[in-house]
Amino acid sequence: MTGRIRLTRRPGVTVLWLAALTAAALLLCVGSGVLWSVIGLQGYMDEHFTSVAVLTRTEEQMEELEQSMAAGGLGEVLSAPVLSQQELEQISAMPQVRMVDARGLTAAYSPSLRPVSSAETEKAYNTYLDSPYNQVMLVGRVLQADTIRTLQEMDTTELDGQVHTYTEVETSGKLAVEQVIIAHEAYDIPQEIDLDLRYVSEDPEDCVQVGQRYVFYGVYDAGLQHTLLDQLHETAGQEHGRTPTLQVDDGVDMTATYLREDGTYAFVSSGDIEPRFPSFAPISGSADEFFSDPDHELWQKTRDEMEITLHSVPLMGTDCLESVYAFQQGDSYLVSGRSFTQEEYHTGAPVCVISEAVAHASGLSVGAELNLSQYEALMNYEEYANLGGYLATSGYLQRNVAGGGTELNNPSTRPYLSQYGFATQEETFTVVGIYRQDQWWDSAASFAMTPNVVFTPSKALADCAYRSDVGGVYLSVVLENGTAQDFQQATGGQTTEGRWLVDDQNYTQVQAGVEQLQAAARILMAACVAGWVLIVLFYLVLYQVGERRNLGIMISVGAGKGRAIRYLVGSGLILVAVCTGLGLALSQVVDRAVLDMVLSVSMKQASATAMSSASQLDTQLIGEGLTQGSASSWQGAALLAGLSLVVVALVMLLQAWHLSRQRPRKLMEG
Repeated sequence: MTGRIRLTRRPGVTVLWLAALTAAALLLCVGSGVLWSVIGLQGYMDEHFTSVAVLTRTEEQMEELEQSMAAGGLGEVLSAPVLSQQELEQISAMPQVRMVDARGLTAAYSPSLRPVSSAETEKAYNTYLDSPYNQVMLVGRVLQADTIRTLQEMDTTELDGQVHTYTEVETSGKLAVEQVIIAHEAYDIPQEIDLDLRYVSEDPEDCVQVGQRYVFYGVYDAGLQHTLLDQLHETAGQEHGRTPTLQVDDGVDMTATYLREDGTYAFVSSGDIEPRFPSFAPISGSADEFFSDPDHELWQKTRDEMEITLHSVPLMGTDCLESVYAFQQGDSYLVSGRSFTQEEYHTGAPVCVISEAVAHASGLSVGAELNLSQYEALMNYEEYANLGGYLATSGYLQRNVAGGGTELNNPSTRPYLSQYGFATQEETFTVVGIYRQDQWWDSAASFAMTPNVVFTPSKALADCAYRSDVGGVYLSVVLENGTAQDFQQATGGQTTEGRWLVDDQNYTQVQAGVEQLQAAARILMAACVAGWVLIVLFYLVLYQVGERRNLGIMISVGAGKGRAIRYLVGSGLILVAVCTGLGLALSQVVDRAVLDMVLSVSMKQASATAMSSASQLDTQLIGEGLTQGSASSWQGAALLAGLSLVVVALVMLLQAWHLSRQRPRKLMEG
């Protein structure tokens, strides 16, 4: 008697058990696959959910915002909320906090980079958002000039023993543009523009002359439409002029405050400050002749510096890109490539993520290499001039007031200054990801950023990175998932109480749905195991034990107990092994449908609970997690199928050994 004869002697019975055992294996594989997928879903959630806390504005800052908008402004609030170093340490030590991502900023130059301008987006133009790329240098003939001279006298004897006399000159007029020396290529500068000229002169008769040619350096206002600005003017019953204008000054404020050693301030004349930037100069010949003149060294230097500035972008360092509020909220998201790895964060690898807009304008894609040189985004004011307390931004000196004088949204950089040079040698950065954002040019949002911002691991930033103020787009507190409410309670009583905006991306609500899924998966697994055990028991009792008579005959005719056991176990195990393989293969088809069914049932059960508030995006994320878990669960299901085969083989072997110990007559009678 052989196993082949046994399987073919009664083909109908064999086919029946083939179907039954395949169903048993399918039950076991599907149940384990679903459970494996749901168990893996927890890790998937922790990987894809980022819970953050960011600082919101105080009540006083909200009043400032409302007053700004009531006055017809765009609602820009300079005094954005920040954390002191002590507050930062308190927050970092909280058990609910996984990490504090306090971001630094440098400027990064590469000849391959081409920053974008708000002038390239319809009805989004804002001169503030175009800084520092709105600096232009051009040659123009003065067509009209209305000049106002104001004689000023400033007594600073207590400071320097002098009384300063100077003239403030303000000229409004029109220019015929003859040649654009250098400007952002997004600006289509017309042949005639307005001129707004302000400077300080010791000569009370000094002014530009109508009909004369001059070379100008200043800020260009393209005068394009801005939807929000137009709406505000329309509401106020005003007409908003959109005339392109060149705004020129002598590079510093008309008057400036000087911080003395005793902590008090005194006024000094800007005429006493060595100019860092040119403003205007008469030109008689060609531009090439003008710039080749040694007396115009400042103009030559500024032109070269502008070329670098127009190929520089804000480089922001982060320890968790997903915690940047725009990314956490889904307003910015990767469309190509990937985020940074933990290894890249840890080592400060030279990799970066750039916006889709800059990538398109610069002809870059994922995998492209950029040769970047970093310089200070905001100048160390103590080294800038003898006016302690000032920063060089966009060609102007702007005060950095502790607690929020610096813009904490839409990071921008100052123009490149050759007198300070680069802070790093040229280094090759690799583009690993490209992001897209829905709002490119949001001028009012506390956490807004322009598409010119490039991200890199924090440790990849130069030592000169600006890290003074911690707030706005520069700060996210990354929380342990599921602790958002605990964090809010823990911050009660601190100086930042009531100033935290906490968002866990619906993690708490989705977690309730996952728990429902886990409960359903456990029930399904228990039912599948019970079904498998029941079918296998029937198989052992009805099919295997049914061979008692043949086993007794084989032993009685001298076949031996060993051969009889091999016959019974071998023929029975072949059928089980084939069915296990078939069940495992079929489970890959059935598993996805069962997962969908379990997900649907769990959603219905949770419809009256927290899961009902989860968004469609959350449900989609769960589905993606289950799909990924299902793809990786095959190995687990295969392992369990193999284990079940071993268990059945051992039971069959034990069963055959027990039967072989009985007398042949008794076996044949059975």
